Amino acid sequence: MTSHKLQLGLIAVVPLLVVGCTTAHPPAHHPVSHTTPTATPMSPGMSMPPGMSMPGMTPEAATGPSASARMVCSAEIRTAVTKLLALHKSPPTTSSWADHLYTCTYRLPTGKLVFSVKESPDPTSAHRYFSAQGQHLGATRLLAGMYNLGMPAYQTDGNAIFLKDNKTLQVDATALPHHHTGPANDPRTDIAYTLATDVLACWSGK
Repeated sequence: MTSHKLQLGLIAVVPLLVVGCTTAHPPAHHPVSHTTPTATPMSPGMSMPPGMSMPGMTPEAATGPSASARMVCSAEIRTAVTKLLALHKSPPTTSSWADHLYTCTYRLPTGKLVFSVKESPDPTSAHRYFSAQGQHLGATRLLAGMYNLGMPAYQTDGNAIFLKDNKTLQVDATALPHHHTGPANDPRTDIAYTLATDVLACWSGK
């Protein structure tokens, strides 16, 4: 399936898919690793009043990623990956949270598939990050249809990157084979795009 057709499909289908999504939680039965900034340890017997944090502990370390960021490692997206690639079972995942970046890595038989969500403090900062990622990746192709919907997006070979509000979603399929991925023999770029739109269809809240 071409990216042009996928864009048209997203425009028509996203409003219908959002209704069926649920609040995201990291999978409990898969190994999960969380990386957070180092905080000052508490002495034995010490406690903190509600709403307060230890010196050196950032709000990020205290609150963790948002529910919409954690959606990339949710049961819905695991199911989408499994069905799209016609896997016999849901692939194992590992996740991390550092520098306001939530990452979920799917360990597939043909290589890893990486979802990430950067949570910026505001839309302006998010747009700067989104643009910087494009410069870092090099040759990118803007997805005009998404820009027209107020959702900036671009692709590279094996990557799909979308900006929504203060969040930048990236699906990185560059570790997968270039072509003939999944039962439909889709190129990895289309695989990344399709899965990114599955996530976006569930981003109905924070």
